[in-house]
Amino acid sequence: MSILYFGMPVVLLTTENDDETANIAPISCAWVLGQNVVLGLGDASRTPRNLAVRPELVLNVAVPGLWEQVERRAPLTGVDPVPESRRAVYRHEPDKFAPQASPPPTSIS
Repeated sequence: MSILYFGMPVVLLTTENDDETANIAPISCAWVLGQNVVLGLGDASRTPRNLAVRPELVLNVAVPGLWEQVERRAPLTGVDPVPESRRAVYRHEPDKFAPQASPPPTSIS
């Protein structure tokens, strides 16, 4: 069995919000075990809420040259208001693509 673990936010997980806009979450807790992907997500973020309603997602693995752009997204959350316990680290941003002026990632089917 092949195992691949990412140790820093290098995976961009995209889900669909209730208003049909894209939610992007930089994550580091992801393992690829054979043909399965195991994700570690906190329950206070928008991503697990979206997945509970619409169990579809896109995973994009950033190339090494994009790590800084991924890191800039790490403290952003689509949750508004930001929970008190997360305010020291996170800030609300409804469109996480906009702060870096980058287009949404494309997927390969």
